[in-house]
Amino acid sequence: MSFDAVTLTAVGILFAGTLVRSTLGFGNALITMPLLALIMSPTRAAPLVAVVSLLSGVVILIEHRRDLHLASVWRFLVSAAVGIPIGVFGLVHLSADVIHLVLGVVVLGFAAFQLIHPEHVRLTSHHPAFAFGLVAGVLGGSYNTNGPPIVIYGTLRHWTRHQFRATLQGLFVPAGVMAVFWHGTQGLLTADVLRLWAVSLPTTILAFVLGRYLSRRLKPKPFVLAVHVFLLAMGASLVIRSVRALWGS
Repeated sequence: MSFDAVTLTAVGILFAGTLVRSTLGFGNALITMPLLALIMSPTRAAPLVAVVSLLSGVVILIEHRRDLHLASVWRFLVSAAVGIPIGVFGLVHLSADVIHLVLGVVVLGFAAFQLIHPEHVRLTSHHPAFAFGLVAGVLGGSYNTNGPPIVIYGTLRHWTRHQFRATLQGLFVPAGVMAVFWHGTQGLLTADVLRLWAVSLPTTILAFVLGRYLSRRLKPKPFVLAVHVFLLAMGASLVIRSVRALWGS
């Protein structure tokens, strides 16, 4: 196997993303996709991140399966199944930068509001899960960024820390399988992508173990704060990347 500069850089980026995912239960794609886009095409990065994310998602889901919020998960999956092929089509044929820019603004505004007034907003119905799941599916298929809509929904539902981790994986794992399938139908699961996945596997496993250690030492209040602060970072990342892509700077 070749360990050139691109490969080594990709392994480091995937390590960082997996560490965040294992610690918070989400967020790896918002770190890995923008950074990988600096060294490879989105059509190469997207299937790579999708494949890498499956392993940690499955382990987290098994560990916290009893905290799974099934009433939300099945709604997410029904609508995400519609959105994912749309997102993959957009990855291959269209630009997703405008969608990511809008999402980034929404995430930034929401996270800032929640940090100031976290107790003032609450969703009491399961029905909005369909809309959040559809948006998550489109964004997951196009750029693996299905996390922000679901994190926003979970925050509005005031999920506990374990409900967050379990329910997010309840969407991420099946949606990840669907995304990998649709990437395959578009010819994106190349031998090179699978090679990068194999090379990164030992370090992503290490990152997952370290993340579990950190997660178990987070108290509930700091965890909620970490979620909102990370939402700010995710939103800023989306806005900056999208603006640069749209205006060519």
